[in-house]
Amino acid sequence: MKNSKTLRAMCLGAAVLMSISALSGCGNGGQSSTPSSSKDNSQADTPASSNVAATDSVYPIDTDETIVFWEPLTLYNARYTNYGETEVAQELEKRTGIKVKYEHPATGMAQEQFNMLIASNELPDIVKADWYSYGGQKAIDEGLILNLSDVMDDWAPNFKNNVCSDPEIAKMLKTDEGNYYAMGFMRDEAAQCVYCGPIIRKDWLDELNLDVPETIDEWQTMLQAFKDQKGCEAPLSFEFVFTVYGFLTGAYGVIDDYYVGDDGQIKYGPQEAGYKDWLIEMNEWYEKGLLDQNFATTDSSILAGYVLNDKTGASYGYAGGYIGGWLEAKSGDPSFALVGAKYPVLNKGDKPQFGQRDWEYVNGAAYAVSAKSKNAELAVRFLDYGYGEEGQMLYNYGIEGKSYEIKDGKPVFTEFVTNNPDGIDFSTLYSEYAKASSNAPTIQFRAVQEAERVYPEQNEAVALWSDTDMDKHKLPLISLSADETDAISSRITEIRTFADEMKFAFITGNKPISEFDEYVEQLKAMGVDEVIATYGVALERYNNR
Repeated sequence: MKNSKTLRAMCLGAAVLMSISALSGCGNGGQSSTPSSSKDNSQADTPASSNVAATDSVYPIDTDETIVFWEPLTLYNARYTNYGETEVAQELEKRTGIKVKYEHPATGMAQEQFNMLIASNELPDIVKADWYSYGGQKAIDEGLILNLSDVMDDWAPNFKNNVCSDPEIAKMLKTDEGNYYAMGFMRDEAAQCVYCGPIIRKDWLDELNLDVPETIDEWQTMLQAFKDQKGCEAPLSFEFVFTVYGFLTGAYGVIDDYYVGDDGQIKYGPQEAGYKDWLIEMNEWYEKGLLDQNFATTDSSILAGYVLNDKTGASYGYAGGYIGGWLEAKSGDPSFALVGAKYPVLNKGDKPQFGQRDWEYVNGAAYAVSAKSKNAELAVRFLDYGYGEEGQMLYNYGIEGKSYEIKDGKPVFTEFVTNNPDGIDFSTLYSEYAKASSNAPTIQFRAVQEAERVYPEQNEAVALWSDTDMDKHKLPLISLSADETDAISSRITEIRTFADEMKFAFITGNKPISEFDEYVEQLKAMGVDEVIATYGVALERYNNR
């Protein structure tokens, strides 16, 4: 994020693992130093303003009002049942001066209860939800949420200056009509957007005198050795949902989803010629017993059992819960070792074209303000706090003297968090004192993300997984109009279901690959080309934002 990097360079210095430059010399904590003028609340098109003090550009704000904040509870522990009980929430209230009442949907019922909020047309002041999928402009047009473009200059200077000033980020946050509709979780650098990829048993590679494989042929040689010499039941096992990131399919120039081709046009991988070549290879691996025979039903818990019990030697997954979780589970076995691998290619030395990569803006759950809120200004300002320097430090590191301290001019997590005397793990305590682990109205620092990875193998793997050209192929955050959604949404679902069914059938041999052309014709009959064309129009609108 260009502007965030500039801000960090000026006020925080270079980010390194567990350390960022000192906060001294940064003015008033990064919040706007010039009071913004209040809007004339008599105007019909302006949301009702709370009774905010004249110096409302400087926190804490002098107000007795309370805002209601609706969001799923995502703490990594059962020590709290309401986010307002956490140390970071209480510190936010103290620093902003804004009292907050948190409401949480029942576990597993977030989407259903969000739908009920929408149906009631009576939203709390702030609602964290997947406004991108719902349609930001649609929510504005329906009078559900505030058009932030109308109030950003006065109420959200941090968000405007530290996030929206970057043209590429701004494109991701706006609707096709040019309106900002929610404040989301941002990442400071592109390197933070990669977090999963191929994982291999390093101890087995060493034992068998094998290098980490780079090509498809080398992968097959390795898997055959795992089967023959290690007696491995499922040499390769992974959750097949990850083929949308290009694991193995990328070697053949496709992913198992929609993407942007080398010609700049949108493609649907499952109907491309390269996809057929990948299916042929997977069928061969399946027939040879190199691929998990139950691959269609393998989930994360089954996979963990395979890896931890020496039934699988190669897989795909997250740096955190997979590499970190598996190493932690086998911490008593010094011989157990894992290593990340680059995405495989066909020819030695080629750069992988595809791989998992998010955008710097984490689309999905974001924070919108109700258009009917009587405390709209307070709600916007509360969210905006997280995008200033002081707010970023709180969300990323927590509370000085408790979760972090300044050493040699740099913030470092305290042993209370990293080596808690009561044995409470880092993730649990981090979620109580800070909130930039996965989703918050702020900008996540790279150093904090890396600090969560306690094993060097995790960061080493991410570095390898990042070496792709996925940014050239990943669909940007395009938006469909209501008419477009109505026209193709059912087709998208039907096409995906059919393509998945046939993928499993081709790999297992239940369908001969000779029927691939017939399968492609069926995709076209189901409207795949119309979906591609609609996405193409939306992509053009996105590029013109």
